[in-house]
Amino acid sequence: MSGDDAGAWGSDGRKPEPALSVQAGATWTASIHPRSIPGALRAEQDAISKIQRTLRQELGKLQAEEAILKLMIKRERKRLSRQAASRQRRQEAQAARRELAAVPPDDCCAGAQHPGTAVLAGNSGVRSVALRHEIPSRMRALLLCFLSLAFLSLITGQQGEPLLRFFKEAKKSCAAGCEENGNCNAETGECQCRFGYGGADCSQPILSGCLSARKKGAVPQYGLQFPKNCECYRQLLNISCYGSDFAKDPFWCNQPAIWEWHTIKCYEYMDVPPEQQLSDPPEAGSTKVVWRQGVRNDSAHRDGGFLFQPYTKTDGLRTQNLETLLPMDKCKDRCNERGRCVDAGGGLPHSTTPPTARSTAAAVGEWTPHPSELKIYVYDLPQHVAYMRPLGDHWPLHHSIYLAEIELYHRLLGDTTVVTENPWEANLFYVPTHTYYYIGNIGFPGKLYTAVFHHVRQQYPWWNLTAGRNHVVSNSNDRGCCDLYRMGPDVQHPIKVVHFAQAPRHGVPLSRNRDKGREAEGEKPEHLAARLNSHVEDPAMQGAIAEMQHLDGRPRFRGFPLYELPALQQEREQCYRPEHDVAFPPYLSDREGNWFSVMKEAYDYTPDGKATFKRGVARDTLFYFNGFTKPDLAYSAGVRQGLLALFGNSTRADLSINKGGGSQRMLRSRFCFTPMGFGWGIRLSQAMLTGCVPIMVHDHVWPTLWDVLPYEQFSIRVSRHNMYRLLDYLESITPQQLARLQDGVAQWHKAFVWQPEVGGLAYNYTLTSLHHRLLNMWTAFFRRF
Repeated sequence: MSGDDAGAWGSDGRKPEPALSVQAGATWTASIHPRSIPGALRAEQDAISKIQRTLRQELGKLQAEEAILKLMIKRERKRLSRQAASRQRRQEAQAARRELAAVPPDDCCAGAQHPGTAVLAGNSGVRSVALRHEIPSRMRALLLCFLSLAFLSLITGQQGEPLLRFFKEAKKSCAAGCEENGNCNAETGECQCRFGYGGADCSQPILSGCLSARKKGAVPQYGLQFPKNCECYRQLLNISCYGSDFAKDPFWCNQPAIWEWHTIKCYEYMDVPPEQQLSDPPEAGSTKVVWRQGVRNDSAHRDGGFLFQPYTKTDGLRTQNLETLLPMDKCKDRCNERGRCVDAGGGLPHSTTPPTARSTAAAVGEWTPHPSELKIYVYDLPQHVAYMRPLGDHWPLHHSIYLAEIELYHRLLGDTTVVTENPWEANLFYVPTHTYYYIGNIGFPGKLYTAVFHHVRQQYPWWNLTAGRNHVVSNSNDRGCCDLYRMGPDVQHPIKVVHFAQAPRHGVPLSRNRDKGREAEGEKPEHLAARLNSHVEDPAMQGAIAEMQHLDGRPRFRGFPLYELPALQQEREQCYRPEHDVAFPPYLSDREGNWFSVMKEAYDYTPDGKATFKRGVARDTLFYFNGFTKPDLAYSAGVRQGLLALFGNSTRADLSINKGGGSQRMLRSRFCFTPMGFGWGIRLSQAMLTGCVPIMVHDHVWPTLWDVLPYEQFSIRVSRHNMYRLLDYLESITPQQLARLQDGVAQWHKAFVWQPEVGGLAYNYTLTSLHHRLLNMWTAFFRRF
């Protein structure tokens, strides 16, 4: 008690007995000190407050325990429900497995579920002490239940397949007759049609004007190699273009005939409705047709910008190969309605790609990606979205060095250890855009990606799980994805597997040493950008303009020619994100260069495939380079031009600069120059296969498989600033250091070889790098846009 209270009761602290009792309504007459009343009231109030605090604490604990128990019971009920449904399906499929589940999962959790429910539903005044003793027992029971259910899931695999298979196969059927012009996708239940056909069963020709006859097996032809019916090109325009501005920019259409609309010459049969027009060539001089040619109107909207006007020349039936087109009846079996009939010895077949579709499908309600192994799901896209498109009227001819995109796709399709048919367990999703078939080697993929990603986002659920960050695309064109930084975030989210990995450290204007007083004397930045057909808000152009002003006519690097604005702008384009994208190796074909034989000349191979560097081969050339160049320093970022300016006139016998020789001269060289071209360069792979130590001058560009291969063990890297000292660097390398570099080239050269028949590991290392990006995604290293 307080000091005031002690003084009121006396020095011994004992409370005196009252002299008289006090009844209700009476006045105090006992001998109690007046000061003792407030002290007694405070003591009682403190006691009451302590009790209230204790009750609130106990109530809070009770409510928290109640909430935890309710949540656990709710989760357990859902799990039991899913487990019961799964168990019922297993029992229906194979009754023998019921012996493995002799104790029903419902019973194992009964003791955990119902007592807790009874306690929570009982007297609200139950003491918290009792709950504190009961909750641990219920939690133990629930834990035992969870472990039991997990064990049952592990031991009840289906049809002898590996454990941890939680997914049920659920195929969907398609309309009857689908296979005539398409294939059934068992995953979506959609009949995926051959390009030019539509409808639920793919029986409706949407390019009917491109058919030579309406017969079973007829294939539409829609290129420019020989004339077609004008209605064919109108129909092609309707299904090949996307966006609202394709009249101004025909590259928003994915067919070359639209890009070259002004070169079209076509015919139409008079007095025949549009839906009945066919691409069956008329007789020469026929009066039943009218000839037209394509004409563009850039100011019109959408398809209004693609028109026809009369064609007055008499060479309408002349093909691009200078053949004369004949009616289909003039050739045997009308070329089976799959080609063209010409006067050069009969019919010529038309190249066509049959559609592919998934034959299996899995059904599950929740995305459960594999936590450790790389599992990739490969989409089967309809041909109207993306396919291996013929180049007009014939199969496209690819240069072999651009085949890596196609090789990666086909290797994935055959890799059952990595690719899964079950999208719900996949952690990455590969989108086969077949980019090279649409843009070649010098185009850019942004517009194609926009259309394909839109389809995937709208038609499948897996894009929205991570806003597309768990999706993968590949392309092998010269400059990779250098146009995507100008586009929206959706097209930038997926992982890009590319050859060209330029990642400049800055894309904003330089401000140092800038003389603001001189800006008025020259061309304004916005006027200069407009003259060069580039928007001033483009960060790459802004940085290029600022650096151009900073250089003020001075050389950028010692001994180099002067850089112009397009070269500076191109170098600042953000084409690659190292934490997000993959730089994979290009393809070298043995048919073009005999590279398999070259490898045997450079290395000795043990029976298990291990390579050692051949020391007996004479390498009397210190430095080798042979390659094309241009005056424009945008090509190779000025590296090739700088090399020729610095050392092109050297008379040294151990230098071979643009003296030819090919792979045989590389086999005799110690160091090989591996510059870029318009984008990536093939010479790094060539140097590795010939045992020639690569000299890499790739400022702001990440090398192939940089996160997998130890480049310091087999290459020399030099910046453009130090290229004038290149020969000094090479001559300072001792024989022992050179031997270690050559051993590194021998150890890692197969990373640049795709063909498995010679031990190529390019595919394996590409998947390893892709797996690294998956881990980066799980670790939230991907940038936000």
